[in-house]
Amino acid sequence: MRAEVGSKVAQLQHHYQNGNAVELHFFVVERYDGEMQNRIFREIRWVNRRELPALDFLDADRTLVRQIAAGEVL
Repeated sequence: MRAEVGSKVAQLQHHYQNGNAVELHFFVVERYDGEMQNRIFREIRWVNRRELPALDFLDADRTLVRQIAAGEVL
């Protein structure tokens, strides 16, 4: 998939209980060409943003997922 990446919409750090940490940067994808390829996860699919909180996300992603679902983040 080729993507035209737009502006950054969020950045967050998450610290796991085991001491590991991750810093995530999220960007708007203005346009894309091609199909998604699942190389890691059990399933990938397009859903309405309001459906996102019901899906299984990593701990580091959950706050942002709730904000996206609520329309607080693009």
